Amino acid sequence: MNILNRNFPKITSGPDDDKAQYETAKKSKKFSLFKKSYKENGILIFKTTTEIVEKIVPELEVAIKLANIIIDIYERAKINREICRIMADRVELAMTSIRLLIRNKDENDEILHRKGYYKSVMRFNRVLGDIKGFIEEISGVKGFKKYVYANYIKGKFEEYRDEFDHAYKALQLAITIEQFVDSEKENKIIKKSLDDLNGCYKDVYKDLKENHNLVMEKLSVLATIIDNSKEMQNNSLVDNINPPKIDAKSILPHESIKHHGNIKLRRYNAQDVACKIIKFPIDGDTPESKKIRGMLAIWNQLKDCTHIIKFYGITKMDAEDYMIIEWAEFNNLKNVYENTKLSWQLKLFIARDIFRGLCFLHFIGILHHDVKAENILVTSGYKCKLSNFELSRAMGENSKEVTDPKSIIRWMAPEKLATYHSEREGSYVRYTDACEMFSFGMFLWELSFNRVPYNHIDKSDDIIEYVINGNRETLNFEKGPSDIIETFTEIITLAWKQDPRDRPQDPAVSAILGRTFSCESSPMSFYEQDNNDSTTTSLENSQSSNMENSIKMDEDYNIVFDDDDDDLLPFNNVIELHNKPNKTEQDKKLAWEYFNAHAELGNKNALFWKAHYLSEGYYVEKDKKKAIPLFKEAADAGVAEAQYRYAMEFIKVNPDIFLDYLTQSAENGYILAMYNLGMCYTKGQHAPKNTDKGIEYLKIAALKGHEKAIDALKKLDITI
Repeated sequence: MNILNRNFPKITSGPDDDKAQYETAKKSKKFSLFKKSYKENGILIFKTTTEIVEKIVPELEVAIKLANIIIDIYERAKINREICRIMADRVELAMTSIRLLIRNKDENDEILHRKGYYKSVMRFNRVLGDIKGFIEEISGVKGFKKYVYANYIKGKFEEYRDEFDHAYKALQLAITIEQFVDSEKENKIIKKSLDDLNGCYKDVYKDLKENHNLVMEKLSVLATIIDNSKEMQNNSLVDNINPPKIDAKSILPHESIKHHGNIKLRRYNAQDVACKIIKFPIDGDTPESKKIRGMLAIWNQLKDCTHIIKFYGITKMDAEDYMIIEWAEFNNLKNVYENTKLSWQLKLFIARDIFRGLCFLHFIGILHHDVKAENILVTSGYKCKLSNFELSRAMGENSKEVTDPKSIIRWMAPEKLATYHSEREGSYVRYTDACEMFSFGMFLWELSFNRVPYNHIDKSDDIIEYVINGNRETLNFEKGPSDIIETFTEIITLAWKQDPRDRPQDPAVSAILGRTFSCESSPMSFYEQDNNDSTTTSLENSQSSNMENSIKMDEDYNIVFDDDDDDLLPFNNVIELHNKPNKTEQDKKLAWEYFNAHAELGNKNALFWKAHYLSEGYYVEKDKKKAIPLFKEAADAGVAEAQYRYAMEFIKVNPDIFLDYLTQSAENGYILAMYNLGMCYTKGQHAPKNTDKGIEYLKIAALKGHEKAIDALKKLDITI
């Protein structure tokens, strides 16, 4: 199968052709190089079809591997899924043509021989690598980062989409992007997704302090560490992560004798608090004890979120460990709806507040794991807040083993339920954001109908079978405001989808609630008392018959052997060459030339290395004047280390440029930048003094293992 639209003569090269090709080479400008190679090696430098295929096909296979990673990231995306899907669709279209090219390489050797084709493939792989990094960043699979900044996402998306389209077009393969992609429709999807994201972000963070982004990133790193056994063992800071300890003498009796079961009402710092026994071991040196202390420490940092019950610390009373939390006047929401008739308007407020609390947790990479009315506490004014973080875990980490699954299966997603069937031997299924969305849908049903789900089914296995088979609770709403009922119905229906990939993401649900919610209403007026695998896709099959007519080639196209292509080493191999111990001068020379070549192909990381060589005089003559503009170009392209190096060039010359690029580098995760920025703010040197902000940067750097940051915090007597 020939995937080109023109039948060019095949190129072959063998012993019988050597003399003729040598004579042709004599007439070229590169004759001296060819002649030297011919005499030294006894063979012509011209490449045979086999040699070219052996060079290019592995790079095409690299493209397929990158594409598979991109598609996998899309499948696991926790946020911005539609944007990731658009990128994944483009990539999958491209891979169809590339697989056909590889599969039929013997019939399509002319495309592989084309002048500059190897460099085009390398450029395409570089763009795929950039897209992979971009969707990792915006999908939330790597935790809290820039996925909440709509303007950043829009700009980068348009940049990478255009780069991909141009790089793919340069390969001149069978399937064109324009055949299957509607850019105008894409733009509308992007706009809606980013509008939803922006609205969700503003709703969640509008009441938080100035440095909330730094706090959230710190908590995201901390949550990942305490839920990773290997990280727990290797990070010395974990032993020092503890929730605040409260002197038992500070916990005073309350004039009221109120209590909720075993939860006691007390006074602390002139406010009502609840004292709740901690069921799990907290003082031990076991990984589980450390995790519990870590989760309580995180909970303490969430006090600025008005939708999460406040945690003040731990204390020991009567030989028992207690946690001290905000007092919930009306106990939990289940108790409230069983004893009080709630209006639909109040239920809308409750749904909004609880969802904002969940979004807050999700933004820092934490899943609650147990969303139901019994775990929602109701404070004065019928203000509902999330509580019970005993099962909470960082996104991507394994769930804590549930000792009593009967208490949660009624809210559990079908893919997770199979784990708890007494007669099934299903493998472990990780709890995901899609599981949490399903549970929120079940909670919303519970809130709507004032009862736990499936109360007509007694046996746990029967509930599991019922849900796994696609059955759900009924949505027979009583009379009420049509807009609220329609909103709840829409969210519940979407959240209950059997396939986790079909369930909505947080911004979409936030937008649905936002359309209905009236910000001028007050929940206080909304309650009343009531005493009562195939590798060949269908696309490949459907398009194969039209392959020969799909490509438009330049009329003056000529087949040329390009020996420059043969010398270009893949970028990762160039890095290995640079890091090679005991490098020879020839190694340094080759590394410099390869970095130059990749920089010309648009590789932003290669641009940084080129600047580094010039700045340090590494192999080439030292030239700061040439290096600085290259550092800036790489920095503006988003290379964190380049941002740091460019910033340091201006530390004494221009404080504004220094602080701007150092901040960019820190926000891109460069640990050295985080440490230096933290020191600048803490000491008030090269930046306005802001101790709180500086300490947050130092904490993030310390959590990522930076020894100087750890020492700096110790000197400041600051704990994580």
